[in-house]
Amino acid sequence: MRAICSNDPLTVGPDDRVDQAVDLMRRHALRRLPVEAEDGELVGIVTLGDLEVERDPGSPLSAIAAAGGRDQ
Repeated sequence: MRAICSNDPLTVGPDDRVDQAVDLMRRHALRRLPVEAEDGELVGIVTLGDLEVERDPGSPLSAIAAAGGRDQ
């Protein structure tokens, strides 16, 4: 299990700006980013599709992300 898990994963907080998440994902080539509360509890995961819906609701990726699927 250790080979597939990060010891110190990059995270964002629930109140962080969308631009912060986009920047982290871009710089580190991430498709998903854990959302961690101040107490360290995992409260969600933000995905590329989530960010696309927020930034450009009319884009094709946004339409796919908004349609849902097996991951939801």
